[in-house]
Amino acid sequence: MALNPENRIPTTAGTNEIFFDRNTGKISYKNNLGIVVVVGEDIIPPSKIPNLQEVTEEGNITANDINLDKSAIVLANGSRLLEGIIDNGASGGIARECAALYQDQWENGIQYFINQSGRIVQATSINNTVPDSNLDTTRGYDVNSIFYDLNNNQKYICIDNTEAAAVWDVYFDPVVSDGTTITGDGTLGNPLVAVSSGSAVNYANVFFVDAVNGNNATALRNDFTKPYLTINQAIDNAGQGVLYPLPTDTNRALVYVRRGTYTNNIARLLNYVDIYCEPGVVFINAVVHDNGASVICNFYGKAKFTGAVQAFSNDLFRLTGAASKVYFEFDDLFSNKAAFGIFNGASATIVGRKVFAETLNTSYGCTSRGAGTITINITEEFAAWHDPISFSTFSGKFYMTCPRIYLHEGNYTGGNFKHVVIARNNLGGEAVINGDLIVNNLAGYYGGNSGALAQFVDAFMTIRINGNIYAENQFGVYGLGSSGAARLIVNGDIKTNHLVGYMASNCNMVFRNGTLMNWNNLAGVSEGYPVFSMGGSAKVWVENCHLYSLGTGATQPNIAAIWKDTTTSQLSVNNSVHSGSDAIGFFVRNSAPGQPVNNVRILNSRSTKPLDTNITDLLSPTGFVQDPNIIAIGFI
Repeated sequence: MALNPENRIPTTAGTNEIFFDRNTGKISYKNNLGIVVVVGEDIIPPSKIPNLQEVTEEGNITANDINLDKSAIVLANGSRLLEGIIDNGASGGIARECAALYQDQWENGIQYFINQSGRIVQATSINNTVPDSNLDTTRGYDVNSIFYDLNNNQKYICIDNTEAAAVWDVYFDPVVSDGTTITGDGTLGNPLVAVSSGSAVNYANVFFVDAVNGNNATALRNDFTKPYLTINQAIDNAGQGVLYPLPTDTNRALVYVRRGTYTNNIARLLNYVDIYCEPGVVFINAVVHDNGASVICNFYGKAKFTGAVQAFSNDLFRLTGAASKVYFEFDDLFSNKAAFGIFNGASATIVGRKVFAETLNTSYGCTSRGAGTITINITEEFAAWHDPISFSTFSGKFYMTCPRIYLHEGNYTGGNFKHVVIARNNLGGEAVINGDLIVNNLAGYYGGNSGALAQFVDAFMTIRINGNIYAENQFGVYGLGSSGAARLIVNGDIKTNHLVGYMASNCNMVFRNGTLMNWNNLAGVSEGYPVFSMGGSAKVWVENCHLYSLGTGATQPNIAAIWKDTTTSQLSVNNSVHSGSDAIGFFVRNSAPGQPVNNVRILNSRSTKPLDTNITDLLSPTGFVQDPNIIAIGFI
């Protein structure tokens, strides 16, 4: 039924179509002869035509569409639901408008956020739209408008909104892994601000770097359209205090590196000059260093490093300033020399996905010296041809988390530099390493003091490994620290085709909570058959472990779980069990002449094999039990 406000039936009316005359309150229809028929008396007197309030009091549900002509549904707080003000092909779609006249508009699969001036701040698309030259000022876009292609998870920024000639560029939200979010775009009036843990650092000066569009001669601070070409020039201008005021702890500078490839760039770190690299930044033949000056700064982002390290440095990332404190973040780092060198008391936090160092001229992947605090978090792998982790004259604190720390196949300098972790000539430092130490599976022993975990010379230091050691054809542990404070702790499994460990000199060694397995079955090898050997004045503790030796083909007395070759070495075994493939042999063999005293303490431990006849167990008879039923774990 339709309203008939003009008291007539339209000539186009169909047969039996019913009309209501609101002037007379009567209904009429056109019959099949084309005659208008008025039906009955007044149905609704004109004075009784209901308004919308009265209609909804009778019932507020309808199956019909409600058509609004350029009008809105207005809420009591002044907010409105209406057609959008930006018409990009569907008459503006639908919009929510708050009382302050900001709009959130939805049209043709694109959501628009519109400011009080009726201009688009950000558009989010779910219809695979990629912005082009037609998304210009006439379509509501301004310079710095953001367009988010949600289908491909890619953002774009408008850098020119000229009609029919708009220019859009890829845009990245600068979010770094330590929880810091950088907002703003660095232009005047919209500074970049780093927000972390509820606090904010306002970058007073921002220096953009672009490998394609940059120009060191024309670059300006705080101007997104006038970037530098090289990172080193941007850092120098940001932090030297010549062209611009020196940055401070509360008024820092930021070098913002846009995606692209940067070759032969040297990032000389300066005090309070932070660096942020967009995803897609690649450095070839780069060095990041403090040039011997003490600096406090942050290097954020997911840059990739590759190529040859500059000739003047042996380390891709190098700190030598005594009071330097640097946060260094990256994605993937390759160095033909060393990856990291932190010296003279400098402190660093290093965060990345993957590291590989060929160690040319260096023989280490990362060296720590001095009294600094060093934290390294690598999510996939840290690999090097020689000594991935090296400590020398170190007295500080070192913390590393990496699931796989790998000694690579490459070899420049031989067995004395083929370790996963090595400590030499230290000064009382402490290291905690969470992750597995893994040696390559090339056949043969490298010689020298090669071992997955090693101490050498005056290794006054404590190293704790919370992880497993897979040493292949090298020693699991080679402990020859001459200092009485040379301490090694392995909390995990060790598997090798060689000795699980050889501890001598003054080494202190703890094996804890693991399976210790010597998988050597080569005939004619003597000390290759024990699980581990000890000599000198070494002190060894074995706690909560399974010991297993393959040992097939060896001859008595060269089969043992533990071989002592000095009377001064001290052994303590607690809550552990041992078995081997051969029935002959000993749990503890002593090859030193005479009857040692005060050197073996065994508590609540069992083996399928007896103690050597000249071994004195100071805790007997409650300590050791020979038990043929023991089956130690023989696999890892």
